Amino acid sequence: MTQKSLNDYALIIGQGLQLTGNVRETQGRPILILGTHTGDLESDGSVEVGPEGHLDKGHIMVKDLSLAGTATDVTLTVHGHLHLAATARLTGEAEYGELSLDRGAVIRAKITGAQDAQKPPAQQEAPTPLAFGAKNSDSPQLAAVTAAVTAFRSAELPLAALGLSHHEEDQVGNQIVPIAAGG
Repeated sequence: MTQKSLNDYALIIGQGLQLTGNVRETQGRPILILGTHTGDLESDGSVEVGPEGHLDKGHIMVKDLSLAGTATDVTLTVHGHLHLAATARLTGEAEYGELSLDRGAVIRAKITGAQDAQKPPAQQEAPTPLAFGAKNSDSPQLAAVTAAVTAFRSAELPLAALGLSHHEEDQVGNQIVPIAAGG
């Protein structure tokens, strides 16, 4: 969390406090959540959720969000930067302009970058189908696919988020090449 004085914040939900209801901040001032907020939250500024903080069951629409705590059953719309710290736990849906996540963050959510969200579904790039055990180990896409699998593993994301079946997840150690390249 960044160092700010208490007067800089539009709202602080202290540790051990629970606020239920909708909050709308319109002056671009930051919000700090160390306790629990249940409900919708809209802010023209940034929101920081500390390691013990919780966002619960709401639509969160903010400029920037730094999550070190838990967001459960939420729909996040972050127009700017979404940062998920190592202690972050996210379930629900998230749309973001920019994303950074620290090793250890757990995401069990549908996440969409703003560049993908702005395209009509027909224009969104389809994921490249993968074939396992193919013989073309020199595929130029192999490094990219391996990097994606490594990134998902290091972020503790389920490989199913890459569109892999359980059988395919078990074979990640085998050669991975796009069907078009290795058939």
